[in-house]
Amino acid sequence: MNQFATCPNGHRITITEVHLGKRVSCPICGDSFLVPEVIPEVQPVAASAAKPRALLSSAGISLRATEAKKAVLLTGRVFLGLGLVLVILSRGCEVVAARAVERAKSRLKLEQLVFDEKWDRQENDLERKLDAIRQKDKPDPNDALQIASLNEQLSQLRKDRSRASEAFRQTTLRDLQFAATQASYSHALNTYWHAVLYVFGSLLLAIGLMAVSGAAEGPERWVCLAAMVILMFSLYVFGLGWLPLPSLSLSN
Repeated sequence: MNQFATCPNGHRITITEVHLGKRVSCPICGDSFLVPEVIPEVQPVAASAAKPRALLSSAGISLRATEAKKAVLLTGRVFLGLGLVLVILSRGCEVVAARAVERAKSRLKLEQLVFDEKWDRQENDLERKLDAIRQKDKPDPNDALQIASLNEQLSQLRKDRSRASEAFRQTTLRDLQFAATQASYSHALNTYWHAVLYVFGSLLLAIGLMAVSGAAEGPERWVCLAAMVILMFSLYVFGLGWLPLPSLSLSN
């Protein structure tokens, strides 16, 4: 049975049983050496190296899994923050646009109220003076002149009010009506883009919550799962996210 022996220079040569305990020469370097009577069996190198390679491979796989988990967690957090910002921005823009419409309408009504109040106050003052003179128990000789003068002032005041009202409608009131109408149509046009932004933001928010809940551990994972359930039910089950925003209702 062939066996293997190593010369002093490290060359591995093949020997047989007849060479055991005898001096032989190395066919490679020519040096002679004594072959031991018993040659110990050499364990296969591949078997001993297999375990470290398996450990290194397992460690590499675990490291790659950890890095991938960190990347998913970071991406999920970015999506979560971006989606939250877009949702808040879309609803905020919708609120601002709705309030702009209400502001324009309120300003129109306020200017009309101020105009009417100004002229009504003057008419009421003249009418109170007339009533005070007519209700006297003992009228004076000058009361008739005062009544005539007050009636003339009242008549002139109403003419002035009619002219001022016409000018007010053609200038200030017309501009305010145009501004209110423009704000209303602008709000109607921008509502579409606000809704698109809201849908996109809610999708990013949902993706971020799913990614973070899958990669995170501990309380962060459970918080994200709870938030995702609330978000899904609010948007697509109960429809709370699609309800119109409350607006100020001013009576005419």
